[in-house]
Formats: sequence, C-alpha cells, structure tokens
Amino acid sequence: MKYYPLSQYIELLREAGLYVSDTLSSPGTEVSYLSFDSRDVRPGTLFIAKGLHFKREYLDSAMASGAVAYISEDGTGGGPERIAVSDVRRAMTAVARMFYNDPQRRLQLFGVTGTKGKTTTTVYLRHILDLDARKRGAPPCGMMNSTDMFDGSSRAAALITTPEAPDFWRCLAGGAGNGLERFVCECSSQAFKYGRVAQVHFDIACLTNVGSDHISAAEHPDWNDYYASKLRIFDLCRIACVGLDDEHAEETLAYVRGRRRVLTFGSTPEADVYSRNVEKDGGGIRFEVVTPGGSAEVRLAMLGLFNVKNAVAAIAMAYAAGVPLGTCAEALAGVKILGRMTDLYSADGKIAVLVDHAHNKLSFETLFDSVEKEFPDRNYIVVFGWNGSKVFDRRRDVGTIVGRRAALTVICEWDSNDEPFEHIAEEAASWIVRAGGRYVTVRDRAEAFRYAVAAPEGGDRRLVLFCGRGDEDFQRKGGKVFPYPLDVDIARDALRDYDASAGGGRG
Repeated sequence: MKYYPLSQYIELLREAGLYVSDTLSSPGTEVSYLSFDSRDVRPGTLFIAKGLHFKREYLDSAMASGAVAYISEDGTGGGPERIAVSDVRRAMTAVARMFYNDPQRRLQLFGVTGTKGKTTTTVYLRHILDLDARKRGAPPCGMMNSTDMFDGSSRAAALITTPEAPDFWRCLAGGAGNGLERFVCECSSQAFKYGRVAQVHFDIACLTNVGSDHISAAEHPDWNDYYASKLRIFDLCRIACVGLDDEHAEETLAYVRGRRRVLTFGSTPEADVYSRNVEKDGGGIRFEVVTPGGSAEVRLAMLGLFNVKNAVAAIAMAYAAGVPLGTCAEALAGVKILGRMTDLYSADGKIAVLVDHAHNKLSFETLFDSVEKEFPDRNYIVVFGWNGSKVFDRRRDVGTIVGRRAALTVICEWDSNDEPFEHIAEEAASWIVRAGGRYVTVRDRAEAFRYAVAAPEGGDRRLVLFCGRGDEDFQRKGGKVFPYPLDVDIARDALRDYDASAGGGRG
C-alpha cells in the first residue's frame, strides 16, 4: 500500500477548499494509518477529531498513542501538529479516499438508497451478483449494508447503515485488495447529507422509494432536506435506476433525466423493468418479471408482497450490469433474510408470527397492506419499540397506523439511547389512543412478545407482528451498546413454550 506525507494531505485539502491552517512541525512525516477513534490509534496515525460528543481527552489519548498529526474543524481544539479545516466531515472523506489509494477505480460499485426496502434490495442484488460471479468463475460480491460488511476475506456486523468514510474506504480497499470485482453499498440519507460517500462514483445507483422519515433536529430538519439528501445518489452515478411506484417518481425523474442514463422499474408496463401476475405461493411469492430483453418467472422464498418491488429493483440493477435474467431468477429463489418477514407458527396453527424490520411510516403502511392480503383471517397484534433521542415523528406516524390497524399494540423497548423509556412509551401511546387503538406497555422485549402471544385481543387466530430490530442483536442505551437476543430467537422460544403448554396439534 502506498503511503503519503502530511504535506500531500494538506495539498489535497487546499485543492478541495477545506484547508484553513496548520501547526505541523514536520510536514514530510509519512502517514501509515488513519483513524477517527482514539481507541484505534498506532504510531504513524493521522487522527481525525470529529463528532458532536468529541472530548479533548480523546485527542490527548490519540496523540499519546502515536498519532503524528490530527485534523479538526476550525474553531475547535488547537495546539501542535494540527491541521485545521472548514468542514471536518468532508475533509475526512477526502483524506480517506487518498489514504486508501482510491480503490473504487478497481471495482464496479452499486449504490442503493430509499426509505424502505434498501437492505432487502442490497441482499437480493448481492445474491444475484454472487451467482453470476460463480458462473463466470469470478470472486464473490463485496457488501456494505445495515447488517453486513464483507470485503472478500472478512465479515463484520454493521452498527449503522453506511459507515463513516474511513471505514467505508477501508472496506472498499480490502475488497479491491482481495481481488473483488463488484461491491454493493447501502446508503443512508445521513451518508449523503454529511458527505460520507461524497467522493464515491457508483456505476449503478438505485432509489427504491422516498417517504417521510428521519425528520428531527439531529438528522433532517424537514422533508425537503431529507429528499434532497436521497437524490444526491444520482449526482454520484453513471446509471440511475428509479422506482416508478414511488409517489415522488416524477420529481425524481425530473432531477435525473438529461444528466444520467435512466432505467425505471416498478409494477406497471410504463417501467423498463416491471412485475406482473403476482401471487402468493405457499410460504413465498411468485411473479413474472419483464425487461427490455425478455421475461422470466421468479419465485421469492420470503413472504411480503412488497418484497416483489425490492426484487424488481435488484433485477433492474443487475440487468443494467448485464447479468442474464435467468441468473436473476435462479439466485432469488433461495434467498431468505433473517429478521425480514421471517415467518413462524405455533404447532396448532393459531398463532402466526412475522419478525420484520418495519420501523417507519412507509414500512408499516406497506406491511399492513401486505398482511391484510396474505393473512386476511387473523387478528393483528404489534410488538414494537420506538427509538429514543431521534426521529420523533415516528411516534406520531407509526402510533397512528398501529392504532388504526392493529387489535393491540404492545409497546416495548428498542433503542432508548439517551431518552427515558417511559417518556418514549407515553408519547407513542398517546398517538395510538388518538387513533382509536389499544395498547399495553411491557418494557422487556421478550416479555412483551410473550404477552402478545397470550393477549385476549388476539382471539383464536392471531398474527403477531414483531417489528423494528430485524436481525439486530444489540440495544443502545445511554450512549452504550449492549448485547440482546435476536427477535427471531425470542419468538421461537415463546412459541416453543406455547406449544408445550397447548399440547401441540395443528388446527
């Protein structure tokens, strides 16, 4: 790996219009490591002092551990071996790209964003690209999404949808170094707004849909800021895939047309790639996909009629990359995603469970639209916990939806962060009641699910929607991350106990 002296980073920051001043004693010192975490510093590190909760002690620790210099925003910090910049986040992106020798030059990059479905779409696309690679004798596809970071040799769990720029570019560099050809990246609105991917060039980018979400003082102040952040993916791509089923499709197309090659997808023949003849097929869904190059029958192993849209989005991106349609259909046939429409049943058939990541207005509306068609004869009980310290509109939006459409909502804890759980639950409950719904509060998630299994509101045939965490195995409280059982495992244990007490026998 080629390393650069501090002087070249200063020149880079000057050219980007980010450089303010420096107090370097030895600009010729070579940088051999890059970090924004004071616990991950070694001799030769260029340290980046960033973050709302950054403390001077973090910087002191980094310098004591061998950092040769640090970057901080103008007006914060001060002292020797400092490079002051006007925007530390954008400086971090530029520096990371240079430090890792711009690995995207050796990769075909796919970017996916959207309010709902982006994680499932990235998983579907990765499976398609992996099968295509196996058939060609090529290496597998790299991945960065909200659950997984894979660079061809190592796999790690993700704590946020899109990692900070140093981690993002490190993962790309690992993939390029391991000989990968393709990389799929899930991109959050925060990644665009704060420049984590500002210097990434996607070969093919996709916007699945846009709904109101992440509106808060800490994220996006209003809808326009959120939507504008999502649209930035098309500033960074060669081919733009746009979903026509989205209510803002025309606005998105107006933004993209004339600037990028556009491929549309959806559920009507107006789209370049579209689905038709959709029907439930046992524990999955069957449909026909039509492209400019032909059509094929596709079967998904997952429930959720909305997953057809995710699959079609993935197929559209694969089609744009030249992957045969038959490979797409073959790859999707066996894909199941833990915590995404994972279905479980009691032995007597009275209790059905769907564990899903639904967590915002659009995903809950879509979830109910789907289950009312797939499970029309069930009473719906929702087990859900709202996040603390952010996305406050979800309490109103999701509370109103479950209040109108569920027989009962069991409010439990998800990620309280720095906000008291009692305050979160009280506010969410007020919206459930205003919508005419019923609720109970059971803080512990496992106990909340067990309550839902036994609640009288469910009657003899109930569908428990265990929502929010998906496949997360942790909770956030007070600025710390704690391990916590998977929702799927909680549900399996509770159903096993129910079966034992009910005596088995499918009804």
